[in-house]
Amino acid sequence: MDRSRPRTSKGLFLVALALSFQKQPISYSLLINPSSLFSIQQDTGEISLTRAVDYESDQHRYLLLVRAGEGHDSLSSAAEVRVVITDENDCVPEFLQSIYSKDSIPETVTTATSLLQGEQTGIDLCVCDVPPGPSAASR
Repeated sequence: MDRSRPRTSKGLFLVALALSFQKQPISYSLLINPSSLFSIQQDTGEISLTRAVDYESDQHRYLLLVRAGEGHDSLSSAAEVRVVITDENDCVPEFLQSIYSKDSIPETVTTATSLLQGEQTGIDLCVCDVPPGPSAASR
């Protein structure tokens, strides 16, 4: 399996390749596809997301089963593909207030004393990464 990161939130991130020792064209399909989250190009084995994923609200691990076959009634093989979603901080944090202030700070306050604490929020999105596994084949 080829490991690569998506170019977009719904872009290509993996190519599943199989070899035909009889020099026949190979077609690919997904036998296991949780939540129909993934799609595969039948003629190339390119696996893509069908929608954007969010690390905070979606599950983090998916197991796909990819089938490669030499036509409709001939030999086929299957390989497991593990997809692990990783968190990527791609949004700038936003402060909950535009101005924070603290009055009555004594002149005797020591260095590194905490004077106030601002609060911020941030929305993290994720990217997919496919770790190598025992059933992964090199491209």
